[in-house]
Amino acid sequence: MSWLLDYIEYTKRQESPEIFHRWVGITTIAAALGRNVYLNRRSGGVTRYTIYPGQLMTILVAASGQVKKTTAMNQARMFINNINKPIIHGKSSPEAFLMQLDPLTQGTPQAILFEGELSVFLSKATYAEPLIDILIKLADAEKELVYNTVGHGKIVIPEPSLTVISATTPETLGERLPAGAIGSGFMSRVIFVYAKTTDRFDPLTDVEDTDLTADEFKEAKAVEKRLMDNILRISRLRGPFTFTLGGRTWFDKWYRKWSESPAGQGEGYPSRRPDHMLRVGMCIVTSKGDKLEIDEKDLRIADTLLTSIEGNFNKAFAYVGTSYAKDRQRIVDFISLKAGKATTTDIVAALYPYFETVDILKRTLQMLSEAGVLKHEMLGQHPPKEYWSLAGFTVTI
Repeated sequence: MSWLLDYIEYTKRQESPEIFHRWVGITTIAAALGRNVYLNRRSGGVTRYTIYPGQLMTILVAASGQVKKTTAMNQARMFINNINKPIIHGKSSPEAFLMQLDPLTQGTPQAILFEGELSVFLSKATYAEPLIDILIKLADAEKELVYNTVGHGKIVIPEPSLTVISATTPETLGERLPAGAIGSGFMSRVIFVYAKTTDRFDPLTDVEDTDLTADEFKEAKAVEKRLMDNILRISRLRGPFTFTLGGRTWFDKWYRKWSESPAGQGEGYPSRRPDHMLRVGMCIVTSKGDKLEIDEKDLRIADTLLTSIEGNFNKAFAYVGTSYAKDRQRIVDFISLKAGKATTTDIVAALYPYFETVDILKRTLQMLSEAGVLKHEMLGQHPPKEYWSLAGFTVTI
């Protein structure tokens, strides 16, 4: 049995929805792998760039208290502790944050950001703004991260990897994160997992271990031990990933179909989805064993896992770029009335009364593009016109 399936079994009674546990489990695997394994994205005999499982950044999104986001995260804490990587949490200045990654200050370049409320780490405080640029660079897994401090020289982090497991509410995502998080590309580098309700009920009234039969108790302990042992096994894996012939053939066909589809031509998340899928695929593979080969089945599972969250992007971003979800929905509805495509000029002329400023309206358009809800393009000449069209994962709220 795979580590991920064991983890789903381990968390099956906890009240948070399974989709939260599934993605916390995947991201725990990603944290264990970090930059230790990798996939070179190659063509024509040249490595264009390299991706790592440790680039995965996952944020659970739900209303406060309803589906126990932080509790879902904490189910993985024991296993994260077992992979022996630094765990970063709490408020921090950019310098203090990077010192935890800097070997020259006894930091470790591969670490895990584990924070129950994202806005504790990222806020609208002035000092937090540079953290967005730092997180983007970490998400891109650059060979070296260089940060110029004010008056203290520069900090250089060699081969960094920061895996993120965090949570927030739709309101906080829109109202308390720094403005730089919107329109900077940060949002499209993150996996947002939204849930409104759960079908689970657990009053937590078991009396010690007497509510389980001897066999049930034995099996529960066996699952826990397998999880501890296998996350350690995963953390010790090293080397490059390759595709099996079937995996490569499937991905080639999928990529062409995706690139030619309306959803795949959008900016932001749609352009990064193929790499997201491959990172998830690497986690699926290592969950099952030590062979670093991605096959068709693993890619199909990764594709399905991403599809399971994409339909709710609009709900996760309900308050991003504007104070009310209905204002964002007005944009989608207006473009729908225009046969699925409208110019910026038309959108602003029709909808500016509903927004505090035109800039907020335009930021909302950019956010919807990053989320894959809208496609942005410049068409025509002398001068070209800016168009927005429906693409991808549009849902009505």
